[in-house]
Amino acid sequence: MSADQRAEILKILDDQNHLSERADTKAISMLSMLGIFTVFFVAQLTNMTMNNFLIAVVVIYFVSVVVAIMEIILAINPRTRSAKKTNTPKSDAMPTAQPTFFEGICKYENAEEYKKGLNGVINSDEKMTDIYISQIYQVAQINKTKYTCVRRAVWFVVIALASQLSIIAYIFAQKT
Repeated sequence: MSADQRAEILKILDDQNHLSERADTKAISMLSMLGIFTVFFVAQLTNMTMNNFLIAVVVIYFVSVVVAIMEIILAINPRTRSAKKTNTPKSDAMPTAQPTFFEGICKYENAEEYKKGLNGVINSDEKMTDIYISQIYQVAQINKTKYTCVRRAVWFVVIALASQLSIIAYIFAQKT
């Protein structure tokens, strides 16, 4: 593999890692914003005279907040499934512990074994390319899950804020 090809592969991997960081940032920002709005809402909840409409909207609000928080947590820490086992011969299979990915690094017993595993991969362009391509694919799958959860969380945050605004409008209309 040429240096240009390796640089392109590493650039793709870096781009995928940045997308993952961006999804985490969005999720954490939404969680903070939702927390602030919820604290203000709960503080004003005791000052409200409840009727059937307000009870229904408050229930919608709290269900939306809880589901949004769950989606945000899933975006920050997505559930991913391991790749399915294939019936490839041992000689063609990927190494059981990938020495370039955090999970694979942790599978080594000690630093000396890790050094041997890493040297075995570094000395083979084909193995190195396969590992990086596998990493890109795994990180892309994680990003897909993260962005799906972020997208859902946005909708539930919007529903929560809309219900909060409708309660404020309703209370304001009752006072006039």
